[in-house]
Amino acid sequence: MKKTISLTLVLALCLVAKVTKADFTFGEPVNLGPTVNSSSGDALDFISYDGLKMYFDSRRSGGYGNWDIWLSTRGATDDDWDDPVNLGPTINTSQAETCAYISADGLELYFSSYNRPGGYGNYDIWVSRRETIDDDWGEPENLGLSVNSSKIDGGPFLTADGLELYFYSQRSGGYGSDDIWVSRRATKDDPWGEPENLGPIVNSSASESLPFLSYDGLLLLFSEDYYGPFRSGGLGNVDMWMSRRMSISDPWGTP
Repeated sequence: MKKTISLTLVLALCLVAKVTKADFTFGEPVNLGPTVNSSSGDALDFISYDGLKMYFDSRRSGGYGNWDIWLSTRGATDDDWDDPVNLGPTINTSQAETCAYISADGLELYFSSYNRPGGYGNYDIWVSRRETIDDDWGEPENLGLSVNSSKIDGGPFLTADGLELYFYSQRSGGYGSDDIWVSRRATKDDPWGEPENLGPIVNSSASESLPFLSYDGLLLLFSEDYYGPFRSGGLGNVDMWMSRRMSISDPWGTP
């Protein structure tokens, strides 16, 4: 399907999730080299808050079919990344598992999966939990119809307090193709609430996907879908965009 191919290719836009402040300047990109990258397609999902664990998607050999989630570690932030390890058959399947995001306490793993048994159709968002950071990941649970729909739902991003889940979706009620939505919960033990669309300043008749927030919640980064439609004012094809706000209670500014 066109959209499946689209989501596969747009994985290359997954960003490093930890951004400590909104007043920064991006440096020149540096290739991570052949230990991390392969000839099969590799897409960065998330770097842990201590900077020592990197989760990414890959179709390299040694996986379980299609896109799998892999983990590379390092002893210190100045060290090179070690050989990647597949997260194994509890998380990965013969379908596509992508866009991993780990909660700040390291005990929840959110990810997207395509047509995984027990889902609601197309891409759904799932969560796996563990008791301690030294334990294995538990059996993934679908986030249910409070978050997922029969349309595409993917690219989860969890805020540092664990109370807001940003993601993109093609569900009804949006402004065009992929839109960015947010679901909230009162505590980490509560279920996720009904998702809210971020509205027409961030979302448009074009495609908005793969949301990431700065640690202080004042900067929103997102990309377009590989097949578009693309936002006006970009540099051509898929671009990355950012929106700012003065406080977490203020609306998002024009991207």
